[in-house]
Amino acid sequence: MATQKRARRTIWPTNGNNRNFMTQYVRKHIIPPMKKLALQILKLIGIAMFVWIMSRIETAQLIEHIQKINIYYFLLLTLLVLCIYAIKTMRWRILVKKAGLDITYRESWKIYNIGVFLAILTPAKLGEIGRAAYLKKAGMQNLKAIGVVLADKIADIAVMAVIALIGIGILFSIKWMFIGLLIMCCGLAAGIFAIKKMMKTFSNMKLKTALLVIGLTTLSWGVYFLWAVLLAKGVGIQVPVHILIATFTLVGIVALLPIAPSGLGTRDAALLTLLTPYGVAPEQSIALSFLMFLTIIISSSIGLLHWWKGMYPTKIS
Repeated sequence: MATQKRARRTIWPTNGNNRNFMTQYVRKHIIPPMKKLALQILKLIGIAMFVWIMSRIETAQLIEHIQKINIYYFLLLTLLVLCIYAIKTMRWRILVKKAGLDITYRESWKIYNIGVFLAILTPAKLGEIGRAAYLKKAGMQNLKAIGVVLADKIADIAVMAVIALIGIGILFSIKWMFIGLLIMCCGLAAGIFAIKKMMKTFSNMKLKTALLVIGLTTLSWGVYFLWAVLLAKGVGIQVPVHILIATFTLVGIVALLPIAPSGLGTRDAALLTLLTPYGVAPEQSIALSFLMFLTIIISSSIGLLHWWKGMYPTKIS
């Protein structure tokens, strides 16, 4: 039987009248109306936590630590975040192609960055799931589209889980590392349904492709740690690198809690808790958290730009 080549499908017409498409999809299909109010209340917890922390530190010292970082150094580190997005865009495109939709890297870059932008607006980065809307609109089945998004997230979670276990052993003890392993196993059991959906979507994925996805994920995390460690050094935090990497891994997990947009408040509390035992002043920890938050906001502006232009996919003919 002759195999048919899949035609490359363009899903990015330049029509600016539907920039709210993805937002509406998230609101209707990802966050049901009855849960929306609960999420709004949860967001107040993180904001209240942030306000409380800010009321307990010396503002003058905080500003002093922020001013330590050179503006050009900061902008250079922001480019590292864009490198992370570029690597993850490659991973996203591979997963989409394996699911049966051939799109260009440029289109993948737009979809991925719009997801990043919507993620900072929603607790636990739920906005990222809205990327499935683009795939569905392009003709992909809904469950398959969601499977692609789940696979993208599971790749991150798998690598993060391994690093987090090591981090728990470094920051706490081997005992707590095994407790963490037990918790992760329970989480894995709870996520069997999602994993089954993902496996059905990628049942024909070869080992070479799977290893490439894992490799890109590991590389993206390596660049993330490089960015975070250099940012910490920029505000004068002199803590061993392995301690910082362990800290940033756990902070990343805590920031996913659905009680604040983009980890506001939770990131600050986690950095305070984990870095204070190593002699880091509270104002330094909050300065680092602020600069991390600012970098995320700046880098997400690319997604905001594409979303605002109304770049949205159309049905495949």
